[in-house]
Amino acid sequence: MISLLGLIFWQNIINGLSFNLSPNANSLQQLYFILNNPFSYLVVLLKTLIIKTPRIIITMIGVFGWQDTRLDFLTYILYPILIILSIASESKIDFKFEKWQIYLISFDIIFSVFIIFTEVYLMWSEVASPIIYGLNGKYFIPIALPFLLLFYGRLKLNLPKNIKLLIYLAVILILISSDLSLLHRFYDLTPNLYYKI
Repeated sequence: MISLLGLIFWQNIINGLSFNLSPNANSLQQLYFILNNPFSYLVVLLKTLIIKTPRIIITMIGVFGWQDTRLDFLTYILYPILIILSIASESKIDFKFEKWQIYLISFDIIFSVFIIFTEVYLMWSEVASPIIYGLNGKYFIPIALPFLLLFYGRLKLNLPKNIKLLIYLAVILILISSDLSLLHRFYDLTPNLYYKI
């Protein structure tokens, strides 16, 4: 609610100021399309969710620079698994949400995704585009915490201390790999390491 009030306040301050992130976009015509074709827009949302979810997850984990510096494929597979194992192994507190709290968090997540999709559709995609272009995982990082919170206390694993240490080590190695990718991308520290065969 605080974020929504901040958004309304900010919209009042910048009232009349509008720009499109893509030369093919037109925010006002796109808004007109959404309001006059709600069912078509619902199809756009569902199609985008199906097509773009893998890209959103990958860019949440990390695609650096101008979206041109990817990590290795194994990182994109391991990182979500490590997060789930971390949550499951650290759920020591006997804590469960009430049903109304689960519904409230779920509504907040769905509403936030809808707002993000719509904002990007307005400012980035062509009018009446069949899918939403310009989506990036970084927009969804604030939603990740409440989403993962829904699983806290539900997944419980009693992992040995050695396995927990391996999880921490794997996360550290992934972060070091990310740092090396960034250093190579921006400072070309290892010019002979990356070559085409």
